[in-house]
Amino acid sequence: MSLHDRPTPIGAHGLRVGIVDDHALFRDGLIFTVTQRGGHRVVVACDDLMQLDDWLSAHPPQRHPQVLLLDLLLGGRLVELDGVRSLLQRGIRVLVVSGTRDGRLLQALLREGVAGFVAKEDSSRELLAALEAAATGNVWTSPELAEIVASDPQRPALSERELEAVTLYAQGLTMESVARHMGVGYETARQYVDRARGKWAAVGRDARTKTQLYEAARQDGLLEP
Repeated sequence: MSLHDRPTPIGAHGLRVGIVDDHALFRDGLIFTVTQRGGHRVVVACDDLMQLDDWLSAHPPQRHPQVLLLDLLLGGRLVELDGVRSLLQRGIRVLVVSGTRDGRLLQALLREGVAGFVAKEDSSRELLAALEAAATGNVWTSPELAEIVASDPQRPALSERELEAVTLYAQGLTMESVARHMGVGYETARQYVDRARGKWAAVGRDARTKTQLYEAARQDGLLEP
């Protein structure tokens, strides 16, 4: 049993919970649900993993969250596996709370050891059940997300870099801006997007125009409404 597989004891004051979500209203809703309905403590809530890492570095491990509620799309970019891996190595259980429905990414996160997935459309009761399941070492996922994780032939298997390029480009950035954000050249960024378009075409979905690409990415949960 690895460190992040060990059950987390729930104390008299509930769990220590962290939240990373860049939508303030949704983040506030999570805080209310976790504290007022769940009886747990939110010890840190922030916009991105960089802010969280700064907070973790400034506080001793005994004050760190036992379970972290993590959105996968932060600042218009998908969270990188290395960021999730770093949290797990600290002994923090990670529960994904996101609108992202890319089966390949969710499968990769499960292999890394995340505690499960909650869709943003799920109820507060389901969120709290998932939170306690995560704390006791179990993996939680809704039937809908479990089916997506298992298999979906209509969702192309995009690489991490293809996912990042498509997410940025479909949200309205120019290819030059996409390249700059990703730290690659223009042609490399264009190749990522073109390869993604080809993969959608291979499963019978048209993504030739930017509008079609946006709609395909939205349907697959790569972009939040």
